[in-house]
Amino acid sequence: MRLASKRVRGLDGVGALEQMRGSIESIFFGLGFEPSALIPSANKTDGNAKIDRRFTPAPPVNIDAELDEALRDLVRYGDVICAAARNEPSRRKAKRGQK
Repeated sequence: MRLASKRVRGLDGVGALEQMRGSIESIFFGLGFEPSALIPSANKTDGNAKIDRRFTPAPPVNIDAELDEALRDLVRYGDVICAAARNEPSRRKAKRGQK
């Protein structure tokens, strides 16, 4: 997991939807650009299922004990990698000396 987290830190750009503004700034700085003061937010995915049915939401899955056990490690690994990605924009901002 340390190697995966280290590789996240080595990516040119890392973004997390939960922290869109910080992610955009991190990506802009990583590319050598100043981030724009105004970046409009627009959710463009709502109509995707109308364009292509492959984007239709999947039906809910009943997670029984057997499936829960099979997914447990994968979810734990995913959580660690996602946490590294979520922390990366603020880590890079601190490294640039900005508050």
